[in-house]
Amino acid sequence: MNEPAKKKSSSVRWIFIVAGGCALCVPVIGILAAIAIPAFISYVRRSKVAEARAELMQVRALVTERCAGGGLPGRAGPQPPVPGAEKQLGDFRSDPVFAELGYDPGVPVYYSYAIEPDAFGGVRLVARGDLDSDGHLSEHAIQCDATCACGEITTIDELE
Repeated sequence: MNEPAKKKSSSVRWIFIVAGGCALCVPVIGILAAIAIPAFISYVRRSKVAEARAELMQVRALVTERCAGGGLPGRAGPQPPVPGAEKQLGDFRSDPVFAELGYDPGVPVYYSYAIEPDAFGGVRLVARGDLDSDGHLSEHAIQCDATCACGEITTIDELE
């Protein structure tokens, strides 16, 4: 008669062990999510920033090539006109300076691209973005002086 009681007691113990294990899993999963979600968001934003850097380097190469044969280009852009959190397709071919340079990403972009003349006869190659749609822009820029020497990319508020 004692045997059935032992089986019942053993089953109850397993239920408590499984329930206790599940109770421990919930906080562990919560902690892992608290770490993983912000890391994932940061990774996504950094991959978007990589677009700006790659496109600016392409514009820099085209400006340097044009500069060797005919001086710095004039004002271009911004294309697309307003940066946002979603990719947009800019009308680069309709911009005379971008068209002359042969610059057109051909795909939707996160950033708005422009070439801005400065007061010293040079130009700034600029990518502006609003990756989280909060109205605060990040800016990546390359300064090219009047002698066609272009510097490295400078960044303001990379991830906003």
